[in-house]
Amino acid sequence: MGIAERRATESGQCYWTRFTTGELDTFSPDETFDAVIGRLVLMYLPDPVATLRRLVGFLRPGGIIAFQEMAMPLTRSFPEAPLFSKCRGWIIETIERAGFEVDMGGRLPMVFAGAGLPAPQMNSAGLAGSGPDSPIYDYIAETLRSLLPIAEAVGAATAAEMKVDTLAERLRSEAVEQ
Repeated sequence: MGIAERRATESGQCYWTRFTTGELDTFSPDETFDAVIGRLVLMYLPDPVATLRRLVGFLRPGGIIAFQEMAMPLTRSFPEAPLFSKCRGWIIETIERAGFEVDMGGRLPMVFAGAGLPAPQMNSAGLAGSGPDSPIYDYIAETLRSLLPIAEAVGAATAAEMKVDTLAERLRSEAVEQ
């Protein structure tokens, strides 16, 4: 929340913009809001429909519901790269085995409908790049570094398989050599 408040202040919107944070399961404000916004939240919830239905109750009439969620199965490389595919598999398998949704982006229309909301307006976007200077190699390696403890705990991959300390460079070499 600190970043959002800082940006609102820097853009001169601090006089009419306020932010509230709290635990989703116990959040119970005394007021209503103009917007309910979430980024990579619904994918981790056991019942995203119930949570969204509950949050809608805190909106003023005409309020905005905006969620950004991932559609991991759409991730790909072109041409197909074996190490990239293996990394994609480790990420998806880790998140699935941990009990979370890897395609909440694709499920948003169903979640909104289940919460009694109209179909969401949706856009699809993704990180894309190529060449030796692309940040994608580091992004993938650091994502897997952060997931490694969970990946090992759920049996999706091991540190010896991933070799995260050299992963970015191996991904870069694979992509550039193709």
